[in-house]
Amino acid sequence: MTEDTDAPASDISDDRPEAAAALTDAPAAGAEAPARRRSLIVARAGRHRLGVFADESDGASKFAPPAPLPFAPPAVLGVVAVRGRMRTLIDPLALLRPPAAPPPPAPQDDEAPPPPDEAAAPTLALLLKGDEQLALAVAAVERAVELPADSSLAPEPAHDFARGTVTLDGAPVLVLDPARLFEAAMRGHERRRGR
Repeated sequence: MTEDTDAPASDISDDRPEAAAALTDAPAAGAEAPARRRSLIVARAGRHRLGVFADESDGASKFAPPAPLPFAPPAVLGVVAVRGRMRTLIDPLALLRPPAAPPPPAPQDDEAPPPPDEAAAPTLALLLKGDEQLALAVAAVERAVELPADSSLAPEPAHDFARGTVTLDGAPVLVLDPARLFEAAMRGHERRRGR
């Protein structure tokens, strides 16, 4: 079996992204077991490339405009219904901005377009597994790549919601930790409780 690390995004199954990882886990009859590998789904948000391990994702899907949540922090775009489940839609660009940086202002008619980081509007929800039922707003899912299971990621101390970075095609990909995204999105905001 040949390995295709440049699979187009259309080859990523919306319903079973873990299938790509399963292909490398099963040795052929009579063959020596191959080295274990882990599939990474690579997506684009603005000018950033983000990665989520396939076993932590439920695929990707288009979404309708999210229903806003009152008093939500900037990183929470709202709630979307995808495949019969409600998901909290997270804006990764808001998480990647420095804490003191305000969101960019809306351009006026006579102003230049926004910088490239904000120009590509997200059209896909990258669905994440976990108790928080999150989805990331991304502009595109580029592809799935296979990484050796023992490969190490370069540390990323600036973002505590990331596992680290990996370099693909000469450019960094920030590998996210879905278990830490909700806490990062809610940082500085307390959940409102009924009295």
